[in-house]
Amino acid sequence: MATILEVKNLDQHFPILGGILRRVKGYVFALNKINLKVEEGETLGVVGESGCGKSTLAKAIVRLNRPSAGDVYLNGKEISRLEGEDLKVARRQIQMIFQDPYGSLNPRKTVESILAEPLKLHRMVSTKADIKKSVIDLMKLVGLPADNINRFPHEFSGGQRQRIGIARALALRPKVVIADEPVSALDVSIQSQILNLLNDLKKELGLTYIFIAHDLAVVKYIADRIAVMYLGNIVELRKSSDLFDAPLHPYTQALLKSIPAPNPHKRGNLQVLEGDVPSPKRPPAGCAFSTRCLYATQTCHKEKPPLEDISGEAAGKIACFNYKSLTETKGA
Repeated sequence: MATILEVKNLDQHFPILGGILRRVKGYVFALNKINLKVEEGETLGVVGESGCGKSTLAKAIVRLNRPSAGDVYLNGKEISRLEGEDLKVARRQIQMIFQDPYGSLNPRKTVESILAEPLKLHRMVSTKADIKKSVIDLMKLVGLPADNINRFPHEFSGGQRQRIGIARALALRPKVVIADEPVSALDVSIQSQILNLLNDLKKELGLTYIFIAHDLAVVKYIADRIAVMYLGNIVELRKSSDLFDAPLHPYTQALLKSIPAPNPHKRGNLQVLEGDVPSPKRPPAGCAFSTRCLYATQTCHKEKPPLEDISGEAAGKIACFNYKSLTETKGA
């Protein structure tokens, strides 16, 4: 498959201002040298604890935040430095579904106005009749009645509002859609409906997804590959099945062991990570996970492991000095 989106050495550092003159007192290191390739037609899951940089990565890719350094390529074209009309054109190809279906829709506008806005802004249609037809088509696409276009967001349920958010993201016919925890605010029964809708739309429209979530069960269901993030770094990137069957990074192992088992007779001892996530204002000098890792060595505390390729059946990438010895020990 061809690479449709590539992120190279992406940094996002937010300045901390203080004093009367609002001078820079330090930085929040939200993303640190992120490298990522997304293949056309796949769903790449991004997981990690709250505050690890998942949403920041999404906003940097779509240029809601300007990256501090690094590059983002869409279909081979660099988009992270675009401005004005060039950025506007690029954004037709990459859209975002937001986490909060309540806060992401303008409560003062009807559904028709919400869905028509991107069409008008990008001049996708010209006449009022064409705009209305496009809005109705979008409503049908996401499984909502066409006669609801004159209603306001507060008149819909949470799941219906998220369908409207999905319709808005698809209005410009993008190739890449970034879904930032799109089901976390919904009831479990509604989550499955939205996930199935996203899968159906992917097949029907030939979409590529970056799917961000903290619920590992959701990501396992929808993702082809999974990137695990910790404190602004990608620590493991592998096929979904390989990662769940045999996680290699100590952080990934701890995440998977923390999942409660639904069957009480099959529950083991949940592994709880000790210690707190370090502050992104003062990240560790070496491996970001070294302060909480049971297997950290002096090298881990001093040097940052690169995100290296893994060969063989468990192909992918991992940032850990000790994963080979840990794997050999478990296999012995």
